[in-house]
Amino acid sequence: MDTSTKNQTLVYRFVDVDPEEGLDAKDLSKFLSQFDGLIKEVAKESGTLENTSIKVRPFKEGSFITEFVIHCVPGLIDALNSDAISAINNAGGLVEVLFAIAHIIKKVKGHISKYKPTDNGTFVYGEGSDAVVVPVEIHALVQSPEIAEKFSKVITGPMKSFKRPSREIEIKIAGSKASEDAISFSSSEATYFDSYKEEALKATQEETVEYSSHNIWVRPLFGSYGGDVSGYTFESGYEDEQRTYNKVQIDDRDFLERVRDGEYRLNSGDLMRVDMTITEVINLRTQKVRTAACHITKVRDYRPMKRCEQLTFADFVDGENND
Repeated sequence: MDTSTKNQTLVYRFVDVDPEEGLDAKDLSKFLSQFDGLIKEVAKESGTLENTSIKVRPFKEGSFITEFVIHCVPGLIDALNSDAISAINNAGGLVEVLFAIAHIIKKVKGHISKYKPTDNGTFVYGEGSDAVVVPVEIHALVQSPEIAEKFSKVITGPMKSFKRPSREIEIKIAGSKASEDAISFSSSEATYFDSYKEEALKATQEETVEYSSHNIWVRPLFGSYGGDVSGYTFESGYEDEQRTYNKVQIDDRDFLERVRDGEYRLNSGDLMRVDMTITEVINLRTQKVRTAACHITKVRDYRPMKRCEQLTFADFVDGENND
């Protein structure tokens, strides 16, 4: 790995701001500080903050173009592989990573939930020949709520706060005339950042749902045969409707007492009709569901396995339904 350092100069420009009219000093100071904060947050989350320093060059006469000189270790990540966005092919430093995030925001119009994981561990944003493929490191930065919050302030803040709002915010690499080394967001694109912040926040938000089910037939797969409260695994249903419940806790003290006394001896062929309370956690972005807790609150019927004739679960349930 190349451990040499280099300077990268990033331009943060408020378009259409009249230099004669000037800007509110507090607003200007705030947005420059926020841009500095954005760069540092990206550096922090990419693990390069300790190797990064940022300085601001003085304004040039007659303009409010701000140049941030970033002193960092190159070779951070090979950021993207995309024919459509050659600007961030083989990214070698913090500036390129920041551009990678910005290009993705613009490409998906802030809807960063519109990605697809691939079999090789990368992630695809967009569709067709215009799609952008990113490694997991860049994907994690794009999905970061902290970066989304700071990036939104950097772009939309100057459009809302100045007496004569900037109609466009431009970020570019100083000295480069290549179109791919610059990206801008117009006032009409400011809404992208509403979606960006909302969807980045949902990436970490979860909703907990608790519900009860009654008179479910289950059979034990694993657990204590001495009447312990927790550590059981049960199964219900069959074929496509089969479901396994892990780390189940039994709250029915009467049933547990009978197991401890030897009246009931749990076997994998036994059948139990129970009431259950299940707690599930839903990821608001992916809608993936995981079971956080499962309690059997009441054992209403216990039918030990018949030694002479063992019915399948499907046969038993069908027989119960026909009674």
